[in-house]
Amino acid sequence: MKKMRRNALLLGLCGILSMGAALSGCGGQTSELKASSEPAPAPLATVYNATVPLGGNAFITASAANASEVIGDGGLGNWTDAATVTSVYFRLAQAGTLKIGVVASLNGATSSKVKVSINGSPFTINLSGSASKTYDVATVNIPAAGYVKVDLQGVSKVGGYFGDVSAIKIAGTAATNGMQFANDAANYYWSRRGPSVHSGYVTPANTEYFYN
Repeated sequence: MKKMRRNALLLGLCGILSMGAALSGCGGQTSELKASSEPAPAPLATVYNATVPLGGNAFITASAANASEVIGDGGLGNWTDAATVTSVYFRLAQAGTLKIGVVASLNGATSSKVKVSINGSPFTINLSGSASKTYDVATVNIPAAGYVKVDLQGVSKVGGYFGDVSAIKIAGTAATNGMQFANDAANYYWSRRGPSVHSGYVTPANTEYFYN
């Protein structure tokens, strides 16, 4: 009789231990599920090599007669007309890949869509939020050293403005060194206007009349 009780007691202990192991296993599985449900890390932002300010390197190349757009030291502003095209120019010293970003903020509108053409190849970006930030556009191939033209044109907007654009950012193997563009804010006026040329000369001897 005692032996039967001892066996029953052992069986009971084994059952309790088995239940504990099962519960421990369930707890471990829940922990693993929690770990696997954590969000993946956000992708790293593009590191751009240089910033090309619109204040010294952009021109309004197409617009209506009564267009309100202006380019000041801070860049493109008052951008309301979809017919207006703003062109930004800079020079690269070598061939390679070129990634373009647009530094912009959106005030006076909820959202807007902008066409960005890089040497004639069109892409679109969607602007939102009043804070200035860099919008990645695209990566293109530059076959040879020379000037690059980036055109900005409004496509659609929810509100009164397409946005304020202060700069173009560049990166890639074509933009590692030797880039040329105006980056002295004190001389943006002259960068966009072009320099004045003053010629000096010596009047030839025995000259009666000399027209200049």
